[in-house]
Amino acid sequence: MKQQHPLAVAFVATAIAAVLLLAGCTPKSSGPSQVERGKYLVESGGCIHCHSPKVFTAQGPIPDTTRFLSGYRAGSQLPEVPKEVLGPGKWGALTTPEMTAWAGPWGVSFS
Repeated sequence: MKQQHPLAVAFVATAIAAVLLLAGCTPKSSGPSQVERGKYLVESGGCIHCHSPKVFTAQGPIPDTTRFLSGYRAGSQLPEVPKEVLGPGKWGALTTPEMTAWAGPWGVSFS
């Protein structure tokens, strides 16, 4: 077997490293982490407004910080929808006390 010259091996290794570097295959140390990016998307997209149960305060309903993005609780009872409130030609919506489900002429939507 032919022995490779040490300079040739070093040249090939350097060339491969340069190609990987130029191709962007090195770990990215700058920019937000996936968790930071997800937090940004949830906050800027307003996901918390519909997908987090609310608690009522003197300032009105605010997201329950102990249950962020937990949505509608399985097993929760939907309030009775009065026939005179919703129906053909009657546009309105009713919500659950935690504001995570809405009933309207379209049916019921759950977050």
